[in-house]
Amino acid sequence: MQNKLVTSIVTRLVVLLFLVTTSLPVIYSYNREFHRTKDRIAVQQSILEGTAPSPYRYRVLVPWLCDTIQRHVFSAKSPGHHFEHAYLTYQSVALFLFIAGLYCFLREWHDIQTAMLGVAVCAATLPLALTNHFYQPWSTLEAALYAWGFFALHRRAYWVFFALVLIGAFTKETTIFLLLAMALVWVKLPGESVSRQESQRSIVGILAVCLAWVAVFLGLRFYLGTAEHVVAISENIAKNLRWEYLERSMMLVPGIFGVFWILALTGYRTAPPFLKRLILVAPVYLLAVTLWGVWHEVRLLMPLYAPLLALGLFSLQSLNAPGRSAISPAPQ
Repeated sequence: MQNKLVTSIVTRLVVLLFLVTTSLPVIYSYNREFHRTKDRIAVQQSILEGTAPSPYRYRVLVPWLCDTIQRHVFSAKSPGHHFEHAYLTYQSVALFLFIAGLYCFLREWHDIQTAMLGVAVCAATLPLALTNHFYQPWSTLEAALYAWGFFALHRRAYWVFFALVLIGAFTKETTIFLLLAMALVWVKLPGESVSRQESQRSIVGILAVCLAWVAVFLGLRFYLGTAEHVVAISENIAKNLRWEYLERSMMLVPGIFGVFWILALTGYRTAPPFLKRLILVAPVYLLAVTLWGVWHEVRLLMPLYAPLLALGLFSLQSLNAPGRSAISPAPQ
């Protein structure tokens, strides 16, 4: 009976993942991207040629991947048409990795039913994140790297986390907050019991990951050259404070996580220490978004899905009837 239940739930999860990661990329592409294909091709080409302004010049991984898909998977006879096919393929894979990583992370803390609820909330609000921009393809991969990175941190999978950070360094510079998350959850506070060997492994791991990220960050700028930033902080904030953009932000920012903005606060009280430390990344990350980001582009908040949903789901546990969960979460 237990095996049948597991098989049934896993089957439903796979179906859910398939539906989410096939429908959302289509909505994304047709609603936001197809209208400016020529502009998007021009941006990709400028990145591939190393002539794009900062920070886009250094976000080389996704444009290279999509260009490779377009040239080797699809015919090059119709550049615009197959450009869209390449990005649709990439977005499907990236969103699948994100949703799958989110589910695995939530399963570290919650039973299957609760974790699937978190995935459903994410799927319902993701369309908000996929609006208000015409070429920011690295955001979906970045969200996947964060979800799997948090999962690797909890499992203390050093080499997996190292690989994810290395990939992130070629994807988007904001993956630096994975390094902050690593320091917050791996460094032991005074009074916490930890073996000398574990302490040494944590310190060596932190140093190795930081050095690798910095090496890629500086190496890209040395190889591709320095570039003027696309917009100054003062100009960005002035734009965000204009009423038409501020009004849009006031609608979209609360909407992306809905009641989970509040549920995360209430769930914090009963959450395990790991999550309490991990969520400390959020204030620093939000400060960076406030200064450098366009506020109504709520795709910037996608890396916070995993910790906020995990915390918010703790506040819903009291609503579950005793004995309702048939399968326990993964060991802590």
